[in-house]
Amino acid sequence: MAEFDVADLQAQIHSAVISLEQNDAVDSINGCLHCAQQVLTACKLAPDTALAYYTCTLPDQSPPGTRTILRSLTLLCLTGRRDHINEHSLQHMLGATLLAYSLAANPDYRASTLKKPLIRRGLSLWLGILRLAVSLFRPESHQLLRRAALKTFERRVISACHLALVTPRQTAASCLRDYIRRSPALYRPMYENWLTLPAGVSNGHQVVLSDQRRGMALSLQPDYVAVVISEDDSTGCEWLPLSQVTHQQGRAVSFDQWKVLFARHSDDLS
Repeated sequence: MAEFDVADLQAQIHSAVISLEQNDAVDSINGCLHCAQQVLTACKLAPDTALAYYTCTLPDQSPPGTRTILRSLTLLCLTGRRDHINEHSLQHMLGATLLAYSLAANPDYRASTLKKPLIRRGLSLWLGILRLAVSLFRPESHQLLRRAALKTFERRVISACHLALVTPRQTAASCLRDYIRRSPALYRPMYENWLTLPAGVSNGHQVVLSDQRRGMALSLQPDYVAVVISEDDSTGCEWLPLSQVTHQQGRAVSFDQWKVLFARHSDDLS
């Protein structure tokens, strides 16, 4: 996979979900692991596109459920890589989250069927995430964060899935402040780190510069952002310090519009 191919990733997710009732438990687990690896690879090869997919408004024809789980997996991947989680652990976190989504989408499936092969393979991380499946993709899922016994990876999954579900109707920053209030103090540094990504300036955001010019964030580096600025009849792209750019309460352009501008200004980004 040479790029973040949304249609291909959504098709793989859909296949994993509908095959839960048809495959045996081991095949379902392996299918979710394979799909998780595809998402990881796509995010590594095309991090700009992955970040824009999470941030931008998406076309109405995208299946809402598949769109939400792909945004969840993408955010888990981007924040996990930024926070230096090793790829093996990250793949299992994504795979378990996809399997939890498959369970939520197939309420008649007996979840206990998965327990024995997961225990046999020592996949305790998966068991922890599957226990959250009933509530994980509901708007009130963030209330689970009050449980003091939750492990760090479970908090990551709950937070990413909730953000994927409620943003951009709610801002990521307001959600993160709520997560901090609901969580033990030792998790504050993790959430404060998330105030930069995903709550900070991101690809596709409509932004205001320190000189009051307006533009759109095209690409992000640790301390700089590439901004497309339209003035009169010309459009240019400038790399600017992040300190000079603020986003407009999370407002973003469409994913398709971002892709057009990203392709147009690709030479300016290299």
